[in-house]
Amino acid sequence: MSCLLTGLVLIVTNGVPAGSSPGPLSHLMSGRVGGWFPTVVLPLVVFVAAAALLLGAAHTGRRVYAVGNSTRVAHLSGISVRALIVSVYVVSGLCAGLAGLLLLGFANQSFIGMGDSYLLPSIAVVMIGGTSALGGKGAYLGTVGGALLLELLDTISGSLFGSAAVQDIIYGAVIFVAMILARFLS
Repeated sequence: MSCLLTGLVLIVTNGVPAGSSPGPLSHLMSGRVGGWFPTVVLPLVVFVAAAALLLGAAHTGRRVYAVGNSTRVAHLSGISVRALIVSVYVVSGLCAGLAGLLLLGFANQSFIGMGDSYLLPSIAVVMIGGTSALGGKGAYLGTVGGALLLELLDTISGSLFGSAAVQDIIYGAVIFVAMILARFLS
């Protein structure tokens, strides 16, 4: 799907996207309230709280974890597994679209592949947060904690080494260690 849409964007834009992000979106991502408090923090906290409540306390969240543990057991317990999986993919796609819009507001201009550099860190964040690569085990707040920890590692490695290649090695090593730990601790 990514290749299809990338090709379509290249055809429509002739390879050169034009324009910039809307002012309110740019202000949300880079503005400050009172000159010091980032405007993006409050919506981020609301989103994290809503997602954590939805996945942790709501009936739907428990069903998602049940399907992740075992689709067969979830089906036998009365969960419509296919409908739930499709719903999770739809919500995931909506969240990815929202993240793309936020990235547009941060960068103030779009370009092909602007989110590519976030692929490996997004996997590392989930693994650091304690989510099993095999599914059924993990927590949203763990992923948020993983994101905060990875951002700290990113800042430290950027200031010490200044190389994107070294940061990719660190991300890969983190994923590797997390998978080994998950294998031995499960």
